[in-house]
Amino acid sequence: MNTPLPIAELTPDAFEPSVLASQLPVLVAVCIAGHPTSQRLLTLLTAWIAEARNRVHVVWVDAAARPALVRQCGLPAAPGFALFHQGSVYYQFSGEVSRGELAEVLLQAGLLAQPVERPVRQGATRAQDGN
Repeated sequence: MNTPLPIAELTPDAFEPSVLASQLPVLVAVCIAGHPTSQRLLTLLTAWIAEARNRVHVVWVDAAARPALVRQCGLPAAPGFALFHQGSVYYQFSGEVSRGELAEVLLQAGLLAQPVERPVRQGATRAQDGN
């Protein structure tokens, strides 16, 4: 998939050092190459990535090309994303997400400075401590 930017593709070899050992929270987008909803998610992430610089790292994984990596990460179905923090999943979301919904997740995680008007919809799950 041609990503529109500063979003690197996650590989199996990079999972541990780039996600689990990262000092910053890491948002892993789960996408399918050529899928319109996946492309919209990547475009949405690209739109706010400059605002989140130095607070969160963003990568993506092609679920069709790397299903074992998706399972290894315990990631949601494509399209979707998981927010990792200190080596654990902090939040997961499956399905299409709006800019407002994504912003709400990031605000709750302390990664954005401004509140948004829309709440997170059903389908989003926050990982519980100790899981």
